[in-house]
Amino acid sequence: MKKNKLINLIFLFNEDDLLQKRMEYYNDYVDEFIIFDLKAHGLNYNDSILSSEVTKLIKNIKNLNFEDTIWCSKVNDILHPKDLHVLNTNSDFKILNHKVLNWSDRLSKNRVVTGSFSFSYSSFLRNKKLQEEIYHRQQIIDNIRNNDTVGYQLIGFQSLETLSKNIKFYYNQNYNSSELNFFKQNLLCLDEYNKPDVLEDINSQLGGFFDIPFEPRPPKEIEIEILSDGLTIDNVYYNIESPMNYPLGDKNDFIKNESLSVIKEHFPLPDDSIVLKNKTENKVSVLKYSDFINCIPSKLT
Repeated sequence: MKKNKLINLIFLFNEDDLLQKRMEYYNDYVDEFIIFDLKAHGLNYNDSILSSEVTKLIKNIKNLNFEDTIWCSKVNDILHPKDLHVLNTNSDFKILNHKVLNWSDRLSKNRVVTGSFSFSYSSFLRNKKLQEEIYHRQQIIDNIRNNDTVGYQLIGFQSLETLSKNIKFYYNQNYNSSELNFFKQNLLCLDEYNKPDVLEDINSQLGGFFDIPFEPRPPKEIEIEILSDGLTIDNVYYNIESPMNYPLGDKNDFIKNESLSVIKEHFPLPDDSIVLKNKTENKVSVLKYSDFINCIPSKLT
C-alpha cells in the first residue's frame, strides 16, 4: 500500500537558522518542504494564508495524490515526529494549538496559541474557499477550545538581532538587542530550580535540535530601603499601605512581606545580594536573596 505524502509549507520571515534545524529534524518524515518567504512577498502571516501566491505554490506541487497531506506552519511550529499523524483529517482542514515554549515567559508549557494547520490535497481541489475558511476560523478566539493541542511554538530561539525584527513583524513590539538580552538573561532565571529540568525534558522530547545557548547572568546587588509608607528598590519608590491588623507581625513585617512580590519584578536569583536599609529601625543588612526570603514571616515563603 502506497504511503501518503506529507508536504510542509513553511512560512518564513527571518528564522533561517531555526528553519535549517527544522528541516533536519523532519528530514525522515516530510516528503517535501516548500518555503514561502513573507518578506519577499511583502505579506504578514495572516494575509499570506489568503494569498494567491500560496495557492499557486500548492497547485505547482508535482505528483500529489488526493489523500496526501499539506501541513502549513510557521518555522517555529514544532510537533514531535510521533505526533505528525494528527495532521491527517477527515474534515476539510484541521487547525492545531501549540504550547508556547518561550525563554522570556518562564518556558511556559501552560499557555497555548493557535498554530499550524493541515488539509488534504483533495480538500484543496474540492473546496475553492478552503484558505478563506481557515483564515476566518483562526480569527475567532473562542475556536481555540475546539483545536487539538499538540507540540510547541518556539519563541526566542534565534539571535537577538533577528529576534528584535521578528517580534516587530509578528507582534508589532519594539525591543532592541540590549533589551532582549536583559530579558533573556533575567527572565529565563526566574525559576532556576525547575526551569532547566523543563527545558532539558522538552529538548529531550524534541531530540535536542532546538536547544538555546544560555549563559546565566552573574549575581547582582538589589538595594531595598524600607520607609514608613512603603519602600524603594534600586531607587524606584513603591507605595504600600499596611492594614490595621496584620496577622504575621507588625507594619515592618508587612512591608517586608509585600516587598517579596515587588522584588520578583527585578528578577532576583538565590545568590543575589539584598542590601536592606530600614530607615524606621535605622538598620542596614546584607544577605542573599534566598536568606532574605526565609527571614520574612510570610505565607508565601
